[in-house]
Amino acid sequence: MWIVGFLVANLFNFQLNRYWTFKSGHRASWLREFWPFLAVGSAAALIGLFVKIGFTNPTSPFYLPEPWFHENAGIRSREYWAQLFTIVITMPINFVVNKLWTFTHIRQRHGSTRPTG
Repeated sequence: MWIVGFLVANLFNFQLNRYWTFKSGHRASWLREFWPFLAVGSAAALIGLFVKIGFTNPTSPFYLPEPWFHENAGIRSREYWAQLFTIVITMPINFVVNKLWTFTHIRQRHGSTRPTG
């Protein structure tokens, strides 16, 4: 079920970025921009998975230690902070790669002078 959630979130994120953050008169076709965007999001999700494992695995050098973090729910939950740190690490990378590749390089290579849907 998380795959469906990821795909729906990625689709909405792409639409918002395409029409709001990176709006331009020079666009490539929707699919030419979506597939790189999805690839970047998928790579960021995979990297995020390893980052989160690093923060929650007791054998990792990045393991979030006791007594500050624990396995219970709440603000000191190791899972909570691992997810938060993962977002803080992957979000800017995802944004910069999409800005430089999806919404700059792909558009320059395949873009038209009129907006496309």
